[in-house]
Amino acid sequence: MTRRVDPKIEKVVGRKVSQYVRDTDGRYERERDLLLDDLDEVGLDILAVHEAAHEHYFHLSGKVILDFEPPVVLFRKDNTNRPFKRQLAAVQLRSWEPFPEDPESVWLLKTAKALAAGGVACAKATTSRFRGEKDDRRRWNAACAGAYKERKTPSENNAIAEELWNRAKGDVELEFENEGWKAQIRKRGQEIMPDLFPWLR
Repeated sequence: MTRRVDPKIEKVVGRKVSQYVRDTDGRYERERDLLLDDLDEVGLDILAVHEAAHEHYFHLSGKVILDFEPPVVLFRKDNTNRPFKRQLAAVQLRSWEPFPEDPESVWLLKTAKALAAGGVACAKATTSRFRGEKDDRRRWNAACAGAYKERKTPSENNAIAEELWNRAKGDVELEFENEGWKAQIRKRGQEIMPDLFPWLR
């Protein structure tokens, strides 16, 4: 049975897929429905808290321009086995430049904190079991490998990434012991919800 989807939501989540593909490939609807199920299960407010924490710590990490990326179904034409992939809401870096006064070790740690912050915020500022850390950790491993690839072996890179991630996560967890800080992140999450989920406007 075809799921009835609000046209405003369909316009947002299907924006990367042509109308022709949406109409002719049933796999799109299946992936879209899984995305909507994920949004219902996690909760829009929880996702907004997750992204609000990323936003704040990225601003602390350097000179950044951020874009809010609403939930979307991606179409990967060349992936014949699984051409559609769902993606939850995100804060994306359009540009990023570390503060010039920060040595490499400092801006790497700040980057790790920015990526770890979303999961920590969900754990500390909400009652949800959602953490959303898998993609964040993958992004961190790639960033760390990129920083050291000319000087370190893959195994050394992995050790550095693990050490900095655990240190960053611990630092953010300590900061989230402050009830006022939790409240600020929850408030910011409410403020950015219309950017993350445009059908709420």
